[in-house]
Amino acid sequence: MQKRAVRRVAGAPADAPARPLFIGMHILTVPCLYILEVLKYVKRNPTEFPDFTSGDRRFASRRPNDLRSAECRLSKTGKSIHVMGPQIFNKLPDNIKEIRRVTSFLSMVKNHLLKNAYYSVQEFLDS
Repeated sequence: MQKRAVRRVAGAPADAPARPLFIGMHILTVPCLYILEVLKYVKRNPTEFPDFTSGDRRFASRRPNDLRSAECRLSKTGKSIHVMGPQIFNKLPDNIKEIRRVTSFLSMVKNHLLKNAYYSVQEFLDS
């Protein structure tokens, strides 16, 4: 429905690709809004998401800026914020992950999402 609305606002035909319209109009897709909200929560609650350098040395990593996601057995648990949050955060470019100020971080994340206009969270994770 969001694609249809963007096409109508832009005056584009019904079969026109919507991704360039989202990018040109600087509108976040619904999955991008979800990704942004998850990353807001992760950045504002750093104590809930340990990284690989804290705690147990068994988890030594080549990517010290990455976060550890909670272990899960069920697919329902796999969609929780404590599993999806670190997965989404870890897929960000390193220059964005290293930003300490929350407002600057969110601004950079939003710009990154606006440039790419992902149609699904899985598309973001696969990129």
